[in-house]
Amino acid sequence: MVEQNIKKMATLLRSGATMLDKYCPNCNNILFRLKNEKIYCPICDREVIIVNNDLENKKSQIAEEKIESSNNIPIKKHISNNLLKLNDIFFNLVSRLSKKLEETDDLLVIEKIISNISQTLDLIIKIKKIS
Repeated sequence: MVEQNIKKMATLLRSGATMLDKYCPNCNNILFRLKNEKIYCPICDREVIIVNNDLENKKSQIAEEKIESSNNIPIKKHISNNLLKLNDIFFNLVSRLSKKLEETDDLLVIEKIISNISQTLDLIIKIKKIS
């Protein structure tokens, strides 16, 4: 089942969809922006509407800062920043791999690229679970 889901995501990337750094509120899977600009979850097979709520983001950030200052734990923020950097690196990697996927017809190369995308997606999901 996991492999089937990864194949769905790889197919989306090949078709020109963009992997986002946002996750489905239903299944917690990575979301994609389709060519028609709609946000889509391949696992739930449905469109997802993203609501930008700056007030909630600010409240969350203030609460996190209070927790850090009260616990006096700057390490947590450092680890969180590193996870965000890793997440960005992996998203860029998947983007580069998807471009290579579009450029080749060699089945062995395609298989290797899909395997790399699969492993990278697994790492992104692990980072999401940690953070």
